[in-house]
Amino acid sequence: MAQNGIRVLLVDDHPLFREGIKASLTNRPDFEVVGEASDGLEAIAQTAALKPDVILLDVSLPKLNGLEAAKILRQNHPESEILVLTMHNQYEYVERFLSLGVKGYMVKDAPPDEIRTAIQKIFEKQIYVDSRIVLPSPIDQKVAAENLETRSRLATLSEREKEILHLITKLSRNKDIATHLGISVRTVEKHRTQIMKKLKIDNVAGLTRCVLATNVKIP
Repeated sequence: MAQNGIRVLLVDDHPLFREGIKASLTNRPDFEVVGEASDGLEAIAQTAALKPDVILLDVSLPKLNGLEAAKILRQNHPESEILVLTMHNQYEYVERFLSLGVKGYMVKDAPPDEIRTAIQKIFEKQIYVDSRIVLPSPIDQKVAAENLETRSRLATLSEREKEILHLITKLSRNKDIATHLGISVRTVEKHRTQIMKKLKIDNVAGLTRCVLATNVKIP
C-alpha cells in the first residue's frame, strides 16, 4: 500500500457527490484524497500533476467525456488505475472501459464500503465490477466475466504486440511474421513470448480464440 494510504483523485462534475465520496474516504487511514476535477480535461491535467494511485472517474463529464478521458489517461498515465463511478449500469459500458485497461466499474449508488473495497482491489491490480451490472443473460455470465478479463489483458499489450498478435492469428509462423514486418525472427519470438505471458495463453489456437471471443479490433 502507498505510504500514506491509497492516493485518490476524484473526477465528477457534481461538487456534492465529490464531497460525499471525499467524506467517506478521508476518515479512513487507508485512503488519501489528493485532488478533485470537474471535467475530463481537468482530470488529465490533475493526473499529470498529482500522479494518483487511483482515479475515480465519472462517465458523463463536460469538455471531455469519461471514455475519452480514460483512453488518454491509460495511454499517458498507466501507473494510475481507474475506477469508473457512474449511473450507467449497462454491460456494454463495462466492456468499453475494460477494453481500455480500466480495472474497476461501479454504479454511483453503491455503498461506501463497497466503493472503498473496489478502490483497494484495483490498487492491487485486480478487476472489480459492481455485482449489480446487468449481464447479457444468466447462461452467459461466466463467458462475459472471462471476456472482461481477457479484454483487460489485451489492453496491456503495446501497439507492436497487438500488430504481431494479429499476424500470429493470420500467418502463424515466426519466419513469415518476421518477413512481413522486416524484423528478425528472434524479435518476433520475444514478442510472442511476451504476448502469451501477458494474455496467459500458451498456444496459437488459444490466441485466435481470445481475439475472436472478445471481438477486439487489432490493427
